[in-house]
Amino acid sequence: MAPINNSIYRNFTSSLLAPENEKIVITTTDTHDAMVIVDGNNNSFANIKKITISLSNHEVKIVRLPGYDFWGKVKSKFL
Repeated sequence: MAPINNSIYRNFTSSLLAPENEKIVITTTDTHDAMVIVDGNNNSFANIKKITISLSNHEVKIVRLPGYDFWGKVKSKFL
């Protein structure tokens, strides 16, 4: 899970890693509308009490253009 990093939610500044067989469950004490954003795609839901996140069976293929400096990005974002 990527961190939420903006002026409102400064407390979520680290990524979350979990073992592949674990599920992450997010619950609320009240029923609310929720927006889940995955890879920039917004999904709105009404009357949400629980969201469960687990590993997908789909593989992700990543394309990197020549000159992309992965470790430079890591250093600038996390160090």
